[in-house]
Amino acid sequence: MGIYLIMYLLTKKTITSDPPGNSHAPGGYYRLLMIFTLLSAIAGCTPGRAKDLTVCDVARERIDQGQYTQAVEILTDYLKKNMIDRRQAGEAYYLRGLCYRHMRPALNESAQKDFEKAVKKTRDFQIQALASAELGHIYYEDTPADYELAIRCYRNALAQLSKAPPMDSVLFRLGVSLQRQGNWPAADLYLSRCFNQFPESPWAQRARSRLGGRTFRVQIGKYDSLGQARRMVDQLKESGRPARWTAIRKGKTLRYVVQMGKYASYLEAEKARKNVMTKYANAFILVTPLAGNEL
Repeated sequence: MGIYLIMYLLTKKTITSDPPGNSHAPGGYYRLLMIFTLLSAIAGCTPGRAKDLTVCDVARERIDQGQYTQAVEILTDYLKKNMIDRRQAGEAYYLRGLCYRHMRPALNESAQKDFEKAVKKTRDFQIQALASAELGHIYYEDTPADYELAIRCYRNALAQLSKAPPMDSVLFRLGVSLQRQGNWPAADLYLSRCFNQFPESPWAQRARSRLGGRTFRVQIGKYDSLGQARRMVDQLKESGRPARWTAIRKGKTLRYVVQMGKYASYLEAEKARKNVMTKYANAFILVTPLAGNEL
């Protein structure tokens, strides 16, 4: 175990108990505390020599093992004692924010505060980019989602992220956020970057399926026969809801899907979906291109 971690544990043990003797404790106690503080400022969470484990190295191990509560305790204790180096504190805040995000239930409010501190405090561009990406995910997943803030955070992250995951998820979600704001051409730029730069990523196929989208529709169901699909379209039209059917092929199988409406915004589509949920419980929103007669 690295010397800095050993000193961290020794100092933690000493601090949590009364100093030996009276209020004028031996100088060794205070020298140990000062040495640890200075070494933390030098080593902290940044990668050091291969034989040394830093506090953040230990926290990352706990995170990899799913021990988020223990990681939070280590990082919180570290942040209380080491506020000298902004880069080191920034990484510690970022890691603690990840822990809060992974906990069940997720503590997104606490995570958001830590990611914001990480962005402000660190001088490490990658940590800043990763924290910005996580902030974007929080705004994207919130109920209701704040796509404007998500877009801002994702763009900040992309400016500094290395060309490796999680860039793929950031590109995809940025594209989706732009679509849901009705900015279709800008969305296509990021979606195409997602599957061009990360063709093997699970996000790539999802990005490709949304490319070229220009409207939102509510899919009501999928049917084996054209007759079933046409009857469902007629029922929806009789209730005042515009609908259409379209054929899709998967392998040798041809099936027919029924889609309702043509909505300019995601909010309109969501409202329409909720209005039919009692009758069509499996209805969901999807992005589609405009048909030739709709252009």
